[in-house]
Amino acid sequence: MGEFPGADRLDKVDSRRRIRDHFTLQLKFAADVSRGVTNSETAIVNACYPDCVNLVLHRLGFQTTCGIGNSAIVEAFCRSHHGVGSDDVRVVGHHGHLTAWLRGNKSQSQPRVWVNGKERKSPRLRPDLGRIDEELNNVTSSTATRVIMFLLSGGTLHTSVPGVAGLPGGYPFVLKGRKFTLRLPSGITGAEAIAHNKTGERLDGLDLGSDVKFVGKARRFLTDVGFEYAEGFDLGEWQCVCDRMVALRDRLRKCGGPYIAVGRQTSKNYCISQ
Repeated sequence: MGEFPGADRLDKVDSRRRIRDHFTLQLKFAADVSRGVTNSETAIVNACYPDCVNLVLHRLGFQTTCGIGNSAIVEAFCRSHHGVGSDDVRVVGHHGHLTAWLRGNKSQSQPRVWVNGKERKSPRLRPDLGRIDEELNNVTSSTATRVIMFLLSGGTLHTSVPGVAGLPGGYPFVLKGRKFTLRLPSGITGAEAIAHNKTGERLDGLDLGSDVKFVGKARRFLTDVGFEYAEGFDLGEWQCVCDRMVALRDRLRKCGGPYIAVGRQTSKNYCISQ
């Protein structure tokens, strides 16, 4: 969650985890799955960072159906909030919004939430979780199960879900007959919803247009570790970029010391780019 890779600090553990989870590696895995599907009616539910990965897969011509988590997590917590009392909850939000919302960080952009057609202040609906850890996956799995069951049955489900139709982030949809139809509340246009989710995209250190750009702390981190595509890449280069990212991940795993830098001495050990 949050901006990655290297959003918080250039320490060994954090940078390794964020490199491991990096967008380009998740893109490669999801593309491999999509490439292996020969039946156009097959539903592909991507759990690999769908808020951004599905957008790029769509532009590359790969088949995807939807993602899981993120906006669905926000919706699930809001449905269970004692002050809601309704099943008509709709969320426009991005992976990049999720951590700030869960932690109550009001200084960053938040998911937008409507209950019975009326927009509510989403920070007031956040759960009091304390420490955020892997138990959050239980919420993800419960929301994913609903989507998968209705994709199998062809029934009707109202849900907020990411990674549909090449859109950035997540939106409220009606899933019926295995097809998703956008179900935005009144008071927000499609263009406004997309613009809001682009703010979450940038919080994740990405700007996805006709190409891929790394922005903010993500770009600075990748520059510091000598990544040749630190400013971004053309979509047609994605397979090469994935290979380079794997090589960078492996190099960082071999580096000693709690700080990693390239070409500049720090107060700790440093790793020189090869």
